[in-house]
Amino acid sequence: GSIPDFTKLRSLETMWIDGNQLSGTIPNFSNLPELGSLYLGRNNFSGTIPVFTKVPQMFFLSYGENNFTGTIPQFTNMPKLWMLDLSSCNLSGSIPTLNLPNLHTLFLRNNNFTGPLPDFSNVKLLDFLELGANQLTGSLPDFSNLPDLYSVWLYDNFFSGPIPNSPFVEFYHYEGNKFTFSDILASGKKSPNYYYDSQKDFYTDTVIMVAKNKPLIIDLGIDKNIKDNNYDVYLVDNGLLNYRFSQDSNKILFSNPQASNSGRYIVKVSNPRLPLLELKSKTISLRICDVQKDSMELVRLYNSTGGNSWTNHNNWL
Repeated sequence: GSIPDFTKLRSLETMWIDGNQLSGTIPNFSNLPELGSLYLGRNNFSGTIPVFTKVPQMFFLSYGENNFTGTIPQFTNMPKLWMLDLSSCNLSGSIPTLNLPNLHTLFLRNNNFTGPLPDFSNVKLLDFLELGANQLTGSLPDFSNLPDLYSVWLYDNFFSGPIPNSPFVEFYHYEGNKFTFSDILASGKKSPNYYYDSQKDFYTDTVIMVAKNKPLIIDLGIDKNIKDNNYDVYLVDNGLLNYRFSQDSNKILFSNPQASNSGRYIVKVSNPRLPLLELKSKTISLRICDVQKDSMELVRLYNSTGGNSWTNHNNWL
């Protein structure tokens, strides 16, 4: 069912009805001026998230694990709001700049948010931030304007670029993004509470054609200034990885490619300074062309199909 009418309970302070099978839209609770804690998570609510303009006592607001649509609204006139949970709510769009001066805890994980991180300068008391499992992009700030922020969860997004030194963050989750060794080492800060151990595949699925015996260099485009990376090249054969060779450069060299070198390759990258991380490239398909052999095949095609009688046979022989 839906939420009943609570308009006559003007002294109501806490509403805790999460973990049920309630559905429909969420009504406007602006007529409950004493309402301080609202827990509606783990139901089947839909529609957009309403904005309550007359709930100045709101302290805890939890909508997590429902099936809303739309974006994050501006939560205005909630000067006491301490915790906001919008995780797993099917929300999209960018994360707005929030003007919540007393906010300490923000859960926005597992939505469809896109774009860069917003400016959190208006939530100066923020101490816990979870934005994992979205589609956020861009670089990371150093969060130096948030001295109370000790725990940041940014896993499974599309962040990239050098990670700055965040002086106050003690627990940092940025696994499952697009960071490379140079990005992670840029902060100069190591901690067992910094989690980086898997990142998305780098490079792009590519098909490269090269003439037989002509040297080929494939620039992987990562970590050009890192000198202690190791690059292991594997041939993909029926889903299995067969090791081929290793080198210490991000420019993979096939010095004398032959027909036997044709195939699908991936590259695994490691670095002794970050032993828990192994980067993996997307598939690089290599096709070696034997120019002389191909030319003779074209001649045979021309002769066997009566090339002299073709409407256009210029420059075939």
